[in-house]
Amino acid sequence: IAAERQALAGLRQEADALTQLIADSNANADAVEMLAGAAAKSRDAGQMEKLIAAATSAQQPAKLRLALLNGANTGLIGADARRNSGTVAGGRAGGVGGLFTRPRTVVKPLALSAEPVALTAMAKENGDLGNAAKAVVDNLTWPGKPVPPAPKNTRTQDEEVAFKAGQGVYATNCAGCHQDQGQ
Repeated sequence: IAAERQALAGLRQEADALTQLIADSNANADAVEMLAGAAAKSRDAGQMEKLIAAATSAQQPAKLRLALLNGANTGLIGADARRNSGTVAGGRAGGVGGLFTRPRTVVKPLALSAEPVALTAMAKENGDLGNAAKAVVDNLTWPGKPVPPAPKNTRTQDEEVAFKAGQGVYATNCAGCHQDQGQ
């Protein structure tokens, strides 16, 4: 119980620090992004709703709104939203950039009590703010949120044949060390 109280106190301090920081229009965007990421990582719906309110407020400078959204997305997905390429540290695994990528862990969307209307409206806009808002919306859920369609196979018939052959090669030569899912 003592550890839980310390954790809650730490979250309150982060929330207070973020609130104070975004009240200053000259705040450091990196600091705002970092604290927003910590707030989103807590996966507290109430905290996330406050963060969304700040990020969608027209009273905030655009650079801070973008920092709030990028930080929120980073916290929600557990990876740097600005630089997330799906690869391991340094952008490479095994020394061949882009060939061996490690899939990121799938994180369940954070459930909100209602649709964040201002955020979904912002997600429909073009530009950096719209893109950042869309990334956050993709990692949230709420009652009545439409389920996205299942992804379709975009491989051609020739690519599918090569893919199936590659699965056999992987199973024979690689799976012994790297396991079935490429860990």
